[in-house]
Amino acid sequence: MSSSLYRLSGVVLLVGGVLAAIGWLVKFGLPSTDIAQYTSPLYAPANALISIGALLVIAGLLGFHARQSKQAGILGLVGIALSSLLLAVDVIGGAAGATFIPLFVGHPQVLKVLAETNVPFVFPLLLLGAIGILLLGIATIRARVFPRSAGILLLLGLVAFVASFVVPIINPIGPVLIYAAFAWSGIVLVRGNAVTMQTPELVPQTS
Repeated sequence: MSSSLYRLSGVVLLVGGVLAAIGWLVKFGLPSTDIAQYTSPLYAPANALISIGALLVIAGLLGFHARQSKQAGILGLVGIALSSLLLAVDVIGGAAGATFIPLFVGHPQVLKVLAETNVPFVFPLLLLGAIGILLLGIATIRARVFPRSAGILLLLGLVAFVASFVVPIINPIGPVLIYAAFAWSGIVLVRGNAVTMQTPELVPQTS
């Protein structure tokens, strides 16, 4: 992949990560009850930011993986593939929250049925996606192509994401940290200064 494509992927990762993180931060400030959230004027825009941002991050992962594919190996490849499932949940869920979910505010039973119907499909994706973030975080730290902080942010985001099932109020923290990791990696790709981005030239020895 050329340096231009790496930088393009970096821009996509950076923009997507920032948009999605902002969306989750906005949701963090919304009322805690579902109905109150759905009626908030910020609910649809926040979900739109999350959906668009997650979609951009998925697109930017091509350059992210290509840049460290040799060093990250199969661990990184599996991590990217599974992490995309978690991001896909944000794409679909965010799109739903930005479009038709607010339309059913006056029909709580419909919303309840939709939520109960989604659980069997969404939970496996969340589980596989969480495993993907774990593998990708470890692979990124071990590869030493991107700063270790990017991999650490992924792992911290995973911990917060898992903890949110016990303490729901911290739910946005995990996604924000994960998207921050991708945004940070995007900056690195744009600047072209990944840890091993430059390959040293061989200087012939003189006798």
